[in-house]
Amino acid sequence: MAKSSLLSRVLGGLLLVLLFAAARGADAKGLKVLYSFSGGSDGGWPTSGLIMDAGGNLYGTTYGGGVVNNSICRGGNTNYTCGVVFKLSQGGAESVLYTFCTQGNCADGADPASGLVADQAGDFYGTTMIGGANDSGTVFELAAGGTETVLHSFCSEQNCADGGYPVGGLAADRAGDLYGAAGTGGNDSAGVIFEIAPNGTYTVLYSFTGGSDGGSPWAPLLIDKAGNLYGTSAGGGAINANCPNGCGTVFELNRKGAESVLYRFCSQNDCRDGSGPNPGVTADKSGNLYGTTFSGGAHGYGSVFEVTPFTVRKSRGARTATFPISALPRTAKAIFTAGLRRVWAIRSGEIFSSSIRPENFRRYRDLTRKKRPAAPLPVLLCCCMGAISMRRQLRVRPVPDQ
Repeated sequence: MAKSSLLSRVLGGLLLVLLFAAARGADAKGLKVLYSFSGGSDGGWPTSGLIMDAGGNLYGTTYGGGVVNNSICRGGNTNYTCGVVFKLSQGGAESVLYTFCTQGNCADGADPASGLVADQAGDFYGTTMIGGANDSGTVFELAAGGTETVLHSFCSEQNCADGGYPVGGLAADRAGDLYGAAGTGGNDSAGVIFEIAPNGTYTVLYSFTGGSDGGSPWAPLLIDKAGNLYGTSAGGGAINANCPNGCGTVFELNRKGAESVLYRFCSQNDCRDGSGPNPGVTADKSGNLYGTTFSGGAHGYGSVFEVTPFTVRKSRGARTATFPISALPRTAKAIFTAGLRRVWAIRSGEIFSSSIRPENFRRYRDLTRKKRPAAPLPVLLCCCMGAISMRRQLRVRPVPDQ
């Protein structure tokens, strides 16, 4: 019995060792470190994603490393460094394409917290969080030959009406226009959405108020084929004891600069729908938007959500068409809004009829909450244009129970 028990233990131990070794081997085969930053001239503390060219080379930015400038830059630990743009070849060779803060007072920008976008000519575009002519960030172009040009220095207008401190990076359309968000500045110091045309013209498309429309848009934007922009604001929206500066929103900005709030977080009791959506959103083919919140949810540790944007269904006779509310003619919007206010209540950005309780509005589990039955909220409005119905839903997506 003793020998048998001892042998079983030995064999069991050997089996565990073999399984551990196999797991280590699997990990080693699944992950390959292509390059380790030193925090020196090669860069350090990369905080954003990469882009790849047709040859398989990778390009990105690091928040720190490069030039040391303790008075302006914030990258690194003891000695504050200003960041770089780098290239990593297929063979793992890293080369620095540009080192920030090589101009006086970091006029060329410093501390890029986001990644790059590229055009067909191989030029790169991005943002730096600080530096520039007013130490409030820049939008820059890095030509294929390595020449950096500041396309815009933020806080160039009175009271920083043009925005300040862009963190989220850029999105580009097919015409070469660049779009981004600056988390501060604007008419109400609550951030802006901006555009830079191919000729370099800078335009503020929307200035947040910090109220119900949102505020502090730190995340990158998503652009659809029609040119509409989607994003999140970390503040504004629903304001309560959980988030006195606002719990954040998901918003849409159409091509004419009209902003629509698709969802205001913390609209549910105890912020079960989440609050503080710091990252941006991604979309599926149906136009549903997905993202995460930093806090809120059933346990207070954030949520994964899905937002179905506003759609308006208009039918007259046998004809039926579905289109976003932003596509309605101005007259139709006025009729729609006026009729909606008479018949339905709008609370914290959600639409409820008097017979539907807010907590029954359609959602899924958040993080560890079990799935609940769905309860769609159709809204039907009759007016001179025929039958118009509008639906908007937010689903809180869970991590499956373990």
